[in-house]
Amino acid sequence: MNLWEGFLSHSFRYKEKRSRTQARKLILTMAMYGDHGYQLQYHLSYEESVKEFFRQHGYNFEVVVEEVRNRLAWVPIIDVRTPSSFTLGGEPGSIAGIKRGGDEFLVKFEGEMGNVVLSEYIDIFEHAVEELERSSNRDFLTAVSDGIASIEAYINYQANRIGGQQYRDSKQQLISFDDKLDKWIP
Repeated sequence: MNLWEGFLSHSFRYKEKRSRTQARKLILTMAMYGDHGYQLQYHLSYEESVKEFFRQHGYNFEVVVEEVRNRLAWVPIIDVRTPSSFTLGGEPGSIAGIKRGGDEFLVKFEGEMGNVVLSEYIDIFEHAVEELERSSNRDFLTAVSDGIASIEAYINYQANRIGGQQYRDSKQQLISFDDKLDKWIP
């Protein structure tokens, strides 16, 4: 038996509940860096401001921490989850799509089903989590690989958003994942 066989023969397990420290850190990180739009309005840059934010919205921060210990719980107000993808389509001969306005389609499927991906890095990450949850030996490696791919896709997404020549990755000038981590992330 080689090293990988011994390592992969065990199934991946996680605790049903987070520790209070993990839950607190999750809430603070989501409040400070999440995509909810409250950062500037409420200056959510330290723990006391986050606690005050929750108080102003009718929540006891310590109660929220206790609730978020459950891995399936959502963080109220700041947990903004949007679907990363969805399936769209119809019966043979039908047309299904998303219109921009007027008669122009942004996405269109004629007589078939299709998957619309809104956020590539989140879609890759969610796939990795699904693979990890039903992991076998091969699935576990797929989940790890997809997890790393989702991180790289997110770095590329942020680099494209920020712009600038120093954040260009192309077929002619490939930038290694290590260099992206070392040079592109502040």
